[in-house]
Formats: sequence, structure tokens, C-alpha cells
Amino acid sequence: MRFDKQKAFPYPVLRPSSDDFEKSDFQVTPNINIEKDSTQVELTLFYALSSEEILDQIKKGKAEFVSIISCRDTYFRTVVASSEQEQKINFEIGLLRGEVKIEPFVFVKTSISHFQSDEINIEFGKGPFTYSIGDILAQDEAQVFYIDREYFKPITAVMD
Repeated sequence: MRFDKQKAFPYPVLRPSSDDFEKSDFQVTPNINIEKDSTQVELTLFYALSSEEILDQIKKGKAEFVSIISCRDTYFRTVVASSEQEQKINFEIGLLRGEVKIEPFVFVKTSISHFQSDEINIEFGKGPFTYSIGDILAQDEAQVFYIDREYFKPITAVMD
């Protein structure tokens, strides 16, 4: 699901450029590490979420952090899920090359029937709110980074 600032949900969703939640934020920061002579790319995702109510749903196991990782150049696409705010994933070195896109979400795993937060915009009413399996609680804009062949070469090759 692509991030679209104009998209409206029938329930509150924590997103940038949206006032569904008035004081909270959700951001994902990717960090990539490739060791010399390694056949693995280590991707670490840091999920920063300031909504205590959404974090509580993750702790209860009713929601989880989910990221769609895709690479256009290699036609690779995978979905990773975690209940932890830091997630490390290893990929074979040939799977990620060129533009790599990460689309982060917080998805509902099991129905949430009485979600309530003081930060939800009054436009939605007082609540409580019901979320079904697969609904989105939070979404961040896609993060894009590039891995090119120079990344894999020794530093002397770059200098030449």
C-alpha cells in the first residue's frame, strides 16, 4: 500500500501530514551494514513511535510493526514483521542493489474493540474505536536508499 497524503481512512491512523493523532509521531530509520568480504547485507530498522496507546497494542500482541522491503533492480520484495522497536534482517548480497524502498506500518494482528486515545482528533468522535485484522494503526512515508556496485568494492577501488 503506497503512502498517499490525500488518502482518508474511516478510522484514525497515525501518519505524517495527517491530524488524525494530534501529538504523536511514527518514524522508521533504516541502517544498512555490509561487512567486507561478506555475502550478507544487514538491514536494521528502528521504529520510533510516540503513541503510548499504539505501543500498548503492540505489547499486548494485537498489533505489530510491519515493513515492506522492495528492490526494483532485482525484483525482490519481502514483508517483515516484529513487535520490537529495533529489527535486524539479513539478506543475501545479490538481493538488494540499486534503489531499495522500505514502506513501514503498524498493522492490526487481532481485532481491537475498545481503542481510545486523548490524542485522536475530535473529528472522529470520542470513541472507543474498533480496528479489524489488517487495519493500519500507523504509517510512515516510504524510506528510499541506494546500494550500488561501488558499495561492495574495497576502498582502494573507489579511490582509483
